[in-house]
Amino acid sequence: TPTAGTKYIVVHMLGGGSGGWNAGSGNYGGGGGGAGEYATGTYNATSIGASQAVTIGAGGAANAAGTTTSLGALLTAAGAPAAASYLGTPGGTGGSGTGLHVQGGSGANGIIQALSGPTYHLWGGSGGASYYGSGGRGGTGNVDVGQPGNAYGSGGGGNGYMSSTWGPNAGAGAGGVIVIYEYQ
Repeated sequence: TPTAGTKYIVVHMLGGGSGGWNAGSGNYGGGGGGAGEYATGTYNATSIGASQAVTIGAGGAANAAGTTTSLGALLTAAGAPAAASYLGTPGGTGGSGTGLHVQGGSGANGIIQALSGPTYHLWGGSGGASYYGSGGRGGTGNVDVGQPGNAYGSGGGGNGYMSSTWGPNAGAGAGGVIVIYEYQ
């Protein structure tokens, strides 16, 4: 509900980031989760009406998508899709409403680091950066977990592998955010 006397608003929002891929087999660490879409728009009092429903997109757990952030039907920012492989997950895109829409940052690919002999490390990819900052660091080896997204709407890091053991879980994506400025 806008403050009395508001003539227009400027809205900034991010969809939720996806979690990193929790790899359990294969030759690469888990890919990083993607960041949620960024959207911004300006709306006058007539467009706003008496009120608009606000929904904040949730960050996805490991292997799960982020969800959409919205201000009624005026503006939406899509969450990032679910991570599904060692390839970094693309950022969220496809939100609706009049305004600027920018795809979220993609997660980094999981990688392999060969060492001498039969031992090798699989490192998880870092989560995608959002408009507000960095994603979670990928897991390194079999002890370190993929870190959750750091900034609003950023992706979680993938998990790693070492010496025949997969690391603990990939990191969760960070939840989205909506910021509304009112002008009189």
